[in-house]
Amino acid sequence: MHTRADDLPTRTSTAVPYTSATDRAAERDAQARQYAERERQEAGARRRRALTTLDTADVVWRLIRIAVYAISTIIALAIVFHLLNANRHNGFVSTIDSWGHSLAGPFAGMFVLHSAKATIGLDYGIAIIVYIAVAELVINLIGAAIVPARRRAAGVTADARYAGDARVVDGSRYPEYP
Repeated sequence: MHTRADDLPTRTSTAVPYTSATDRAAERDAQARQYAERERQEAGARRRRALTTLDTADVVWRLIRIAVYAISTIIALAIVFHLLNANRHNGFVSTIDSWGHSLAGPFAGMFVLHSAKATIGLDYGIAIIVYIAVAELVINLIGAAIVPARRRAAGVTADARYAGDARVVDGSRYPEYP
């Protein structure tokens, strides 16, 4: 019995098409570029989160400093008004005097000197120093808590300080991006 070629079942090719070594290398390079781009985007997102955290901390630091310097200015003006015997019937002088007394109240009577003016000047001066010292301590504590967290969020290692024009992120060197 003789069969014709048309009667035979046809086979579909299941063989993988041949790819050259250069095609495979080009594909690996494309995958590597995609991976590197994804890593850069993730690092950029981490940096943006870190900068947002830093911006928030910077705002908090500035608000604390503004508040403590405003308090210190009020207390210093109260000292000046006491030392110069300012008119207590003046609205501005009486307001500053009452605010200064309220703010420096915890420090009033710490020292008793021969002169009432010197006693007020010393007690209020100590209040200014304590307010500024406490504010700076709080600012430093906030900075100690936020700056390492910011570096961790950005993925910046300790070597980044010495990387020159590049940052070391996740063990890889990337050029600076704006």
